[in-house]
Amino acid sequence: CDINLMGMSGLHFIGTLPQNGASGKIPVVMCSSQDDPETQQRVAQSGAAQFVRKPYDSEALLKVVQSFLHAPPP
Repeated sequence: CDINLMGMSGLHFIGTLPQNGASGKIPVVMCSSQDDPETQQRVAQSGAAQFVRKPYDSEALLKVVQSFLHAPPP
């Protein structure tokens, strides 16, 4: 999920997951070209499972996604 979405921020989107019964069940990987300490702190506090800086290396992103696919269920 990108931090900057049309009509909503990715951080706001993560905040809606508990209201929809998906909290803790879906690992969210946040992506952004914003890599400043404040953004990193907001992402960490949002409950995102991982942060990937854009432009991202597709192999690195694939490894992040695969790590969640092979992880035991919560």
